[in-house]
Amino acid sequence: MNLRTNRLHLVFAAASLLLSACVSNVREDVAEAAIDAQKGPEAPVQRNITNFDDALQCMDMLLIDNGIRDVVVLTEDLVDNTKKANVGTRDMLISSVSDMTRRSRAIRLITFGGDVKNLQDWLKNSGGHTNVYNFQPDYNIRGSLTQMDEGVASGQAGLNVQLGPIGGGKNASSNATVLGMDLSVMSTKTMELLPGVTSRNSVMLFRNAEGTNFGVNYTAGGGQQGGQQGNQQGGQQGGQQGGQQGGQQGGGMQGQVSSKTFGINYNFSVSKSEGIGGGVRNLVELATIELFGKLLRIPYWQCLGVDASHPIVKREIGDWYYNLVSEGKLVPYMQNQLRVMGRYNGPINGQMNKELRDVLKDLAAANKMPAPDTVDENLFSYVLNLRNKNIKGSATQLAHLSEADLRKRFAKKKGDVATTRGLGEHKGLQPIGVEVIGAGKPHRTGDPLQVTVKTDRDAYLYCYLTSAKDATTMRIFPNPKATDPLVRANEATAVPGNGGMAVKATATSESVVCFASDADPALTAGQELVGRGFDPQHNSVELVRMAIGSGSDGYFGEGRYLLRKK
Repeated sequence: MNLRTNRLHLVFAAASLLLSACVSNVREDVAEAAIDAQKGPEAPVQRNITNFDDALQCMDMLLIDNGIRDVVVLTEDLVDNTKKANVGTRDMLISSVSDMTRRSRAIRLITFGGDVKNLQDWLKNSGGHTNVYNFQPDYNIRGSLTQMDEGVASGQAGLNVQLGPIGGGKNASSNATVLGMDLSVMSTKTMELLPGVTSRNSVMLFRNAEGTNFGVNYTAGGGQQGGQQGNQQGGQQGGQQGGQQGGQQGGGMQGQVSSKTFGINYNFSVSKSEGIGGGVRNLVELATIELFGKLLRIPYWQCLGVDASHPIVKREIGDWYYNLVSEGKLVPYMQNQLRVMGRYNGPINGQMNKELRDVLKDLAAANKMPAPDTVDENLFSYVLNLRNKNIKGSATQLAHLSEADLRKRFAKKKGDVATTRGLGEHKGLQPIGVEVIGAGKPHRTGDPLQVTVKTDRDAYLYCYLTSAKDATTMRIFPNPKATDPLVRANEATAVPGNGGMAVKATATSESVVCFASDADPALTAGQELVGRGFDPQHNSVELVRMAIGSGSDGYFGEGRYLLRKK
C-alpha cells in the first residue's frame, strides 16, 4: 500500500467519524425538538387578514348610507365539486357576512344544512326559541367551488457547474393552478335565479420551488470509472451515483448547502395570501361583496377601488336601470335613496308625486343637469354613485353615547329651543299624537298579537313589544316584511303588519309601545339602539325613548297598549 492510498484511507476514516458525529447530533437535535413541541407554540395566534378586510368594512358603511335593513338571506352548504380543496367554504361566507355587517346589521343570514340538524333537534325537543325559522328569507345563496385545474402551466430553469470533483448549481420551478368559484342568489318565493346577481371569479395559484445543491466526489483504488462518473454527476446528485458505480473500492460523499421549497402563493390583484385555503377565503370575501352589492343595488365597486367610469361598471349601472324600469321598481328605489339623503320626506310607494318631482328638479339644477320629467339614467347613475348619502346620520349618530349622556341630551332637547328643517323654531319637542288600538280581549301565551296605530301627522313609526317591566324590548315594526317606517297622518297602520310574521304573546309580555318621530331613528340613532325587527334586545323602553327622541328634529310622540292576560 503506497503513501497516496494511506492518505486516502485516512481521509475516508476522518469522513466516517465526521458523519457518525453528525448522525449522533441529528438524533440529539430531534429529541430536543420533540420535547419543545410538547410545550405548544410560542408564537401568538394570528388573525387571518386579507386584502378584502377594508372592502368589507366599506360595504358595511354603504349598507348604512343606503338605508339597507332587515334583509333576510338563507345560505346552503357550499360544496367542493372539485373534491380537492377540502375547506369550509360556507363557514368562510358566514364570517364574511358577519364582518360586512358589524355596524349596519343589515343582513340577517340564516344557515341551513346537514350540519345544523343537531341544533334543530335540540330546539325541537327542548321547546326553546320558538321563533326560530318563523319568518321566511327572501333570498337563498347557493353555489360551489367549481374549478381546480392543476398544472395548467409550468416552467423551470437551472444552472449547474462542474469543476473536477466539485459540482453545484441552482434550480427553480413554478407550477400554476386555476381555482374557480360560482355563487348565485335565488328568490325563495319563485325559486328562480335572480339575473345578474352572481359572482363568477377564478384565481391563479402558484407553487414555486427553489433549491441550491453542492457536491464533492472522491474515489479510491479500483474505482476509477466510478470516480469519473462521480465527477460528472456530483453537482446534481452529490456524487452518489458515482460512488455506487465506482465498484467495491469506490466511495461517494454528498454535501447539500441549502434547499428551500416555497409553498403556494395566491395572487389576486393586490391581494396575497398563502395556500389553497387562503385563495378560497379571498374568493369568498370578493363574492360576498359582489353578491350583496348586486342584490341590493349599492355601488360596491367603490369598495373594490374601481372607478364608476370603468366600462364594466357603466354597463352594470345600465343593466340595473333597465331592470328597475322593467320591474316597476325605479321610482321606489329613488324615493328611498332621496329619503336617506334627507331631500325627500314622502312615502316609498312608487308614485311620481309632486314632492318627488320637485326634489328631482332641485337635484338636477344643483348639479347642472337638464331638468328631468322623470328619472333618467344619468340622474340615476349620479345618485347611485354618491358617497356618504346619509350625511345627517353620520353627523348625529347616537349609538356611541352612554346612557347618561343620552339622558342629558334628551332632557335638553325637550326643554330648550329646537330648530327644525322647514318648521321654524319651537319650544322643545312638539308632540305627535299616537293612538295604539288593540284587540280589546285578554291574551294567552302563544296568541298572535296584532294592533292598529294612528298618528296625527306624517311620522316615522317604531313599535316594540316589551317585557319584564320595560327592561327588554323587541321591535315589531318596521320588520323584514313591513320595511317602511313612514306612516301617513290619520291612516290606520297594522302592526306588525298584514304580511308580517305572527308575533305571539309570551308569559312575560306586558305591552306594545310605539314611538313616532319626524326623523327616521335608524338613520339618527342607529341599529344598535333601535334594534332589528323581531330581534329581542336588552335595551330598555326608556333607552329607546331617549334615542328616538334625541334624534327627532322637532316632533316626537308615543303611545302604549297594555296587554290583558287571561
